[in-house]
Amino acid sequence: PREFDGRSGGRRVVDLAVAELERAAPTDAVETVLEHINSSVRTFAKKEGLDLDEPADLPGTEFAIVKISDAGVEFVQGGDTLIAWQYMDGTIDATKSQTSVYETGLMGKIAELMHKNGSDRAAFWKDYIPFAREERRQHANQGTPGDYVVLDGDPRVLTLSQKKVFAHGELKRVLLFSDGLADLAEMGDETTLAA
Repeated sequence: PREFDGRSGGRRVVDLAVAELERAAPTDAVETVLEHINSSVRTFAKKEGLDLDEPADLPGTEFAIVKISDAGVEFVQGGDTLIAWQYMDGTIDATKSQTSVYETGLMGKIAELMHKNGSDRAAFWKDYIPFAREERRQHANQGTPGDYVVLDGDPRVLTLSQKKVFAHGELKRVLLFSDGLADLAEMGDETTLAA
């Protein structure tokens, strides 16, 4: 992966997100904060001379942002993350997996390339990188079934993200997860994920 001042693109996006979160006013809606983060990422990519129309070249990350205030709880989520919550009555729910369809196909391709290349990791990566770049072009921020959201400066991030707002006292708890929390077979069912 490309590095920016010794850091991966994904790490630079996280740094930009942290800076925007620190600048955010307590009254800012979560969607406003996401808009500022996304704008910072886009500005960074432009400054680095990256092609904004080439998603495979853009630094990006998946995300889950939650704001808890006296008014209630609001969140915005995208990509290979999960937010689960428990209502006061004990009912549990979660965001839908945006990556389960994509990852199922990806696992098949990885198995195929591992079989083809055996223990030659360099050959595996030589075959995998062009495939991964094309997959990102086809599936990141496209808004069609099987696609996923990547926080990479693309304006579609704002409309494709999952959003929820809960009134004060409606929830008992909220949990945020990054990738790798469940078997791939479970990823398509948010009820199973929430449990």
